[in-house]
Order: sequence, then C-alpha cells, then structure tokens
Amino acid sequence: MIRKVIICTAAFAIGVWAQTRPRDPFIFRTALRSAGTGGNALVCQASAECRNRLIAVLLNPQMTALYSTESGSLYLTRNALPQDGNLTYNHLQFGNRLAWQTGSSAGVTMHRNDAAQSWELRQGGSTVASTIVYKGFNLAGNVATLKHNLVAGATTVSILETPEYAAVGGKPGLRRTIAVSGLESGQSVRVRLSGSVSPETWTAESGGTLEGSNPIYLNISSNGTAIVTGSWQP
Repeated sequence: MIRKVIICTAAFAIGVWAQTRPRDPFIFRTALRSAGTGGNALVCQASAECRNRLIAVLLNPQMTALYSTESGSLYLTRNALPQDGNLTYNHLQFGNRLAWQTGSSAGVTMHRNDAAQSWELRQGGSTVASTIVYKGFNLAGNVATLKHNLVAGATTVSILETPEYAAVGGKPGLRRTIAVSGLESGQSVRVRLSGSVSPETWTAESGGTLEGSNPIYLNISSNGTAIVTGSWQP
C-alpha cells in the first residue's frame, strides 16, 4: 500500500460536490457473494455465501462505494456501474444483490476492507472495547450521509460520513467527509482506511491525521469534521 500525507487547502480540486448520480435510487441496501468481486453474475442462495448488510452508494459511472453496516465503514470500491441481480437471490431477506457486467463494462474492484470493525474508540491513546451500531442514512437532494454510533459503556460517539466521487490525477477516487460528535475529554477515534486489492493513496485534507502504512488509519482527536481522499490505480 502507498501512504501519502498531504495537508490540503480549500483550493485543492478533487471533484465536483453533489454530482449527478447514475441512477435513482443511487443508495440502497445490497449484498455481494463473499468472493464476488469479478464481473460475472453472482448467485447467492444462502446468507452464508454472501456479504450481507451492505449499503451501495452509486456515485457516478466510475465509482461505486459499498459500505458495511457491520464494520461501520467503507468495504469495497469499484470503477463501474453495477446492475441489479435479483432473479436468483432472496432480496427480501438479504437486500438487492448487485452484479457487474462482463467485458469492458465490468470494471475492477479497487478496494476491499474485510476488517470486522473499522472504527476504534481510544482513551488516552489506548483502544477500548466498543460496538458499532448502524443508524441509517440521510438524503439531502442527491447527497447521502451514512450514520453510525460507536458505543463504549456510557459513551456514544456519533459518526456521520458523506462520500463523494473525486478524480485525483486521472485516477478514480473517493472523498470521505466524516463528522464526529460525542467525544469526551481524553478520547479520540480512528478508522481503518486501507484495503487489500489495488495500490492506494490516502490524503488527509483537514480535521484528522494519518497513521501507519499497512493498515493505514485516520485519527480524529476531537469533535468536528475530517476530510480524507482515497485514490486507486485500477
């Protein structure tokens, strides 16, 4: 993995905010076969075969971002537009199953993060036991914001994340705007950024710092908003 720390200014142009979406709805619950990052139609006939409880965010034809409601963060990115594939899948129980076309329209998977829980609550620099709780998402026009709570004892930290496509140096990228509230004195949070597929670059624009190389984390030391961008070479 490639690690890159950049403190950017507001003039750093990485894309257009609130872009036109490729379909309606562009955000919805979905599922993928556990090994399903290829282009063929995928058949999920039992929950054990599939990665369930995912939220698909179809930002544009070059960026589909899948978020895990279980880990609380980004699970997979792919630079192509998927199709619904419900003919052989019980979507009423597990959600719409996505499938990518074969050939030139299939695209490639660029990022995949299989961590059981991507968010950590830290007290005085040490990680404490916590649980992530999915709280749904908000829509403001064509901007989607995912909501999670990070719970540890009497502490509840609210995490709001707004994803957006960003073209970075000709490469497909994802801008993640993360708002954190509920941190108490001496507390901080961090989220695992890096995946395990393609070489990737993460840049911190504001509100947080990067740590590590494999895995890479975004540290957020106080209540407020952090912005980070990941880009991949498909």
